[in-house]
Amino acid sequence: MNLFLSIFFLFSSVFTLATAYWLESINLYVIAVLLIYCSSVTYCLIDLRRRFVYLLFLFTFFVFLLGGYFVQFLGGGEWWSTFYDGVLESSFSIEVIIKTMFLLYISLACLLMGSWFSERIKIQFVFSKNASQTENYDMKIAIRKISSILFFITYLGALINNIYKIIFIKNTSYLSYYTNYSGISILEIMSAINDVVFFLYLATMPPKKKTSIYLILFLVGKLMTILTGARSAAVISVLIVIFYMYFREINKNKLNLNEKWFTKKMILSGIAIMPIAIVVLKLVSIIRAGQAISNTSFWDLFVSFFQTQGGSVHLISHAMEYKDKFPSTNISYVFGPVINLLKSNTLTEIFFTTPFYGGNTESAALFGNSFSKTISYLIMPYNYYGGMGMGSSYIAELMTDFGIIGVIVFNILLGFIFNRYSILQEYKVWKFAILLLILNSLFAISRASTLDWVVLIFKDTTIISIGLVYALSYFLYKRSTRGVKE
Repeated sequence: MNLFLSIFFLFSSVFTLATAYWLESINLYVIAVLLIYCSSVTYCLIDLRRRFVYLLFLFTFFVFLLGGYFVQFLGGGEWWSTFYDGVLESSFSIEVIIKTMFLLYISLACLLMGSWFSERIKIQFVFSKNASQTENYDMKIAIRKISSILFFITYLGALINNIYKIIFIKNTSYLSYYTNYSGISILEIMSAINDVVFFLYLATMPPKKKTSIYLILFLVGKLMTILTGARSAAVISVLIVIFYMYFREINKNKLNLNEKWFTKKMILSGIAIMPIAIVVLKLVSIIRAGQAISNTSFWDLFVSFFQTQGGSVHLISHAMEYKDKFPSTNISYVFGPVINLLKSNTLTEIFFTTPFYGGNTESAALFGNSFSKTISYLIMPYNYYGGMGMGSSYIAELMTDFGIIGVIVFNILLGFIFNRYSILQEYKVWKFAILLLILNSLFAISRASTLDWVVLIFKDTTIISIGLVYALSYFLYKRSTRGVKE
């Protein structure tokens, strides 16, 4: 049944897209995108075991890119005339909206193509290695103990960091948080380390009872960030926890752990809670902004969430609208995070005098290779100098740098990668932890820079965290084995 529906939605989307092009109908373009999205979802349901991660990404794609347009479309009338994402009110020409919808369609179609290729093309790389590539049991236990200790130490710093941000916003304003907040360096570092050691702990495959405590603490910490306006971090954290539970469920026999990670009751409860959670997220944002909620219905709150959270799609429209105004002084927006990493890392600063453009300055917008800063500078210069930014989206960056070819190639690759994540096996702890870090970043790519995940791997905090855990674990491992021999 799912196969029939997937094919039906696919061919219907192609027919609708062709008709939309022929009639120049903006509404038909929206319907075509929704149909290819439905085709992708039903395709995942045909073999959920192999396409589970792809399905999770489709959820983020809808929330961050499709949801805003879909809600406006349901409102009827000239829904495309004005958009408001909670920060900026925008209006685009019908031509720009149509091009944006076409890019969303192409992205979804190429993700689907990449997923399909992944199941038919055998490429031997990290995802294909077998479970023999793991540490011995005693070393894994040592890593588990050390990462556990460091998790609780840094978790305290992460909590204090979140509380400090919340207090700052309460005493000033949400806008002041983005324009004037400088933070406490040691707490920011502890927060970054906490994520790494958390994934290192999970990578040791601890028993379910112990793991559940860490998963709950991780979610509590990330959900606290909602009060600072970082709703996407909360959404992504839930998805990464779901993925890990899925991984443990499908690999429980290989790991010789007879544990049930998913139940029908749990799945049904999650589906039932989702609309309530979405409304709560919206309520928190309204309260945080000091707005009235007395005459707002449940449905209005539900719909409004997608209008504000789905604002990243406007970056694609802005990218096409300002395509002739982007400064030629920037080398690349796609590779911008990597370029800035090379410029700003400790070794480069010691041996070279390469300029690094930070902050919301004109130099950062013109020479910093940051799509977020450049587009913010072009669209809202006053707010940009005040510290605000519009964020980024991988589709907008790819289109700006490489055109439609870049969008096609990268989305095929992305679909391929997501399918391979669904058949992930057990590896050395550090490798598996890095794969979790990468996936955590890829889930956010719809509203983030294309190669943020590369920077995440090579950040000082990531390298130092993994190195420290392994050094202390090796010391503990050697000490325990020496004690056994004696």
